[in-house]
Parts: sequence; C-alpha cells; structure tokens
Amino acid sequence: MHYEKIYLDITVMFTADGKIVPQSFLWEGESVEIDKVVGNTKAAPLYTGSFLTERYTCLVYGKERFLYFEPRSSRWFVEARCAD
Repeated sequence: MHYEKIYLDITVMFTADGKIVPQSFLWEGESVEIDKVVGNTKAAPLYTGSFLTERYTCLVYGKERFLYFEPRSSRWFVEARCAD
C-alpha cells in the first residue's frame, strides 16, 4: 500500500501558554471541524517518512486521525492512501 502527504490549509489557535491547537482544515474544498485534540508528540510520520514532526492525534467526526506539523516548513499534512 502506498501513502502520500496531502498538505492542508488549516486553522489553528495559539494559546496564552504557547501551545498550538488545530481547529479545522480544508479537505477537498470543504471545511472540516476538529472535534477534539487528544494529544500531540514529536514523531516521524507513520507511512511517508520524513523529518521529525509534531503529530497531533485528533477526533474528526468521532474518529481518531493524525495531523502532522512540519516545523521546518511550517506546513500541515495528513497521510493518505493512494492508488498504486
């Protein structure tokens, strides 16, 4: 199975203590709300390999999803399966 990075337009909140909290993102032209951020950690992407990223574990429509933040480029992405 092959995965690729899909870069996202994302809305985040910066808290008073300096944390970044993702709020929503655009997926295929539609705004998708993040129900809850349940955690974040420094980790490499599971499938696409990369430099160390911030991996945010989020609930989206009640399902756990990973959003990744690349500090070097200040970009956000998800890993998505693509046709082989």
